[in-house]
Amino acid sequence: AACDSQLDLERARTPLMPPSLIAGKDGLATTIEAIPMGNILVVDDEPSICLTVKAFLEFDGHSVFTAENANVALALFEQHPVDVVLTDIILPEVSGMELLRKIRERSADVQVIMMTGEPTLETVSESLRLGAMDYLQKPIGKNDILKTVRNALYVKQLKDEKLRLEKENQNYLAHLEQLVEKRTHALAASEEILRHRAEELSILNRLARSVNENITLDDAVQCGLQEIMNAVNPDLAVFFLLSGDELVLRGRYPELQGSNWPMQNVHELGSCICGVAAKEGKTVFSRDVTADPHCLQMEWRKAEFRSFAALPLVSGTETIGVLGIASSSPRDFQEHASLLEALANEMSIGLKKNLLYEEVQRHAQELKTSLTRIEEAEALIGGEPLFRL
Repeated sequence: AACDSQLDLERARTPLMPPSLIAGKDGLATTIEAIPMGNILVVDDEPSICLTVKAFLEFDGHSVFTAENANVALALFEQHPVDVVLTDIILPEVSGMELLRKIRERSADVQVIMMTGEPTLETVSESLRLGAMDYLQKPIGKNDILKTVRNALYVKQLKDEKLRLEKENQNYLAHLEQLVEKRTHALAASEEILRHRAEELSILNRLARSVNENITLDDAVQCGLQEIMNAVNPDLAVFFLLSGDELVLRGRYPELQGSNWPMQNVHELGSCICGVAAKEGKTVFSRDVTADPHCLQMEWRKAEFRSFAALPLVSGTETIGVLGIASSSPRDFQEHASLLEALANEMSIGLKKNLLYEEVQRHAQELKTSLTRIEEAEALIGGEPLFRL
């Protein structure tokens, strides 16, 4: 009898496989995941049943807690991690059905197995409806207990794995959404940059066309200043032409600003922001001209301007003049440095053509004047030509 009992215990320790994994062509399973050991809570008002079930389960490698009523069971459930609950349906004070309901309120993952000595269709249906995994009819054999608990642990293992995969999937989807959102923002930023560059290119084309369509310097300057006003929206745009060591005002926009503008029409090279830009051949930005040592502060206070940018107009190695933009409120024109310098470059190309045209016109006028004087001199000496070819 002792040998038979020991043999039964050894057989009980053999892992039971889920039914779906048992059947192979030769009746054997080739692969199977090991059933994990678990924390089991046994609830029965009969101490002998608790002790017997506990002995079976502990010998199978599980950790077992026992309780004689539902209140003690709930206290243990709150204090310890529980994987499977085996509870009698008939308990003092609080029934096994009510205990099942309370467990389900606390956790949907714990597997609950109901035990009863008088199973009815009503109690079985109700227990399954409330979320019990299975039920056992008393008296319960050792193998039935071990097999049912192992199956419950296997089901819990599958559910835990499902929850883990679902959580990983949620995390992956959240990460993917973040990547998509980040990528979308990056694409939107790139589109904004492209749109901004397209606008700048359009401004450059308009300025080049406006300046090149005008033959005279003054007309070209006015068109160029107007396009610059449209591009960066300053309160004033001016153009100084470099003549020797002086910068001579040749254009401002808007025109109405000119009559009330107390600044000098002629600036010395290197004596102010425009003079420094012309002398050094580089752009000068001043956020607050009243605190800039290069500025004639009294003039700027009268003009009520705060920020200024001076851009030299250079053709090859020759400085033609200076483009200036001003704002009555503090502005950082350096934010538009690349666009302003590109506009200044386009304007310098067009204005160089206008200056050459003016020079040709001046030489033509000088030549015409010289010819007129020669003709007058010839007339005075009797019509004889002064020069013979």
